[in-house]
Amino acid sequence: LNLFSIEVGGHLTEDTTWSPVNNPYILIDNIYVDEGVTLTILPGTEIKITGASCTNWQELDQSFWFQNGNNDAKMFWVDGRIISEGTEQDSIIFTRDNDILYNHWGTIYFNDSSQKSVFKHCLFEFSSIICIDYCNEAFGAISGSVTELLIRNCTFRDNYHGIFINIDNDTGLSRRY
Repeated sequence: LNLFSIEVGGHLTEDTTWSPVNNPYILIDNIYVDEGVTLTILPGTEIKITGASCTNWQELDQSFWFQNGNNDAKMFWVDGRIISEGTEQDSIIFTRDNDILYNHWGTIYFNDSSQKSVFKHCLFEFSSIICIDYCNEAFGAISGSVTELLIRNCTFRDNYHGIFINIDNDTGLSRRY
């Protein structure tokens, strides 16, 4: 760990900025970006997210269920918005907290109330799935029912899906990328 790393988790109740000065940010608990709140992530920032083993359905059942926030594989839950704009030279990295084979983190989940979020020049790797409830599963690095989302020049590597967005909650229509 870097001497200046910072452990994060819980509710963000006011606008917050993460910068590479504190690299890496270690997500030790779920992050909730509350409604009306913006999480801004600056170029060069690295976020390491606590993961769990994901080699079979039993492990998936145990570690990737959002049970009142007690899931082992951690995630972002966004009711507000995330502005994560890296540059070609300084991308923003979302990855697991260790190099254990088959270890994955959850997802960046956008709830219906979320606002327009932006991801530019980001690297997303080793995300998996979070089962929100029996009818709602969040697959991949970015998922949910977001109405506005801008993703440009991002790389998705070794994820269950890169992007999984519910287009129509009434019909269950979704898009996977």
